[in-house]
Amino acid sequence: MFKNMRISVRMFLLVGFMAAIIIALGVFGLNSLITLNKNFDSLYAERMVPIGDLATINGKMRENVQQLLLGAFHDPTLEVSKVHNADHPITKHTDKIEANIMKYLNYGKAIWSYT
Repeated sequence: MFKNMRISVRMFLLVGFMAAIIIALGVFGLNSLITLNKNFDSLYAERMVPIGDLATINGKMRENVQQLLLGAFHDPTLEVSKVHNADHPITKHTDKIEANIMKYLNYGKAIWSYT
């Protein structure tokens, strides 16, 4: 079939065939990039956002430990209670702890909703 064709026609068919292959590879590559982008978006939403929420919970729990320590400084039998400026009631510390617990429970609900 190709023996009877002129060389210019054969070259034209070869270039056309190669162009079709290049276009097909380009379409396949773009489709793969779109799929990859969707996968990275879901990875961010399902994994990275909860990690940030866990960091917030960790910070709130750390603050609760600090508030417990400051609350313990209200005990007049402790030597360190003289250092703590106790011109406020202990409820200042316990209220802060309760507020932090509510905050990280809300973050916890958000984390469980990702699964």
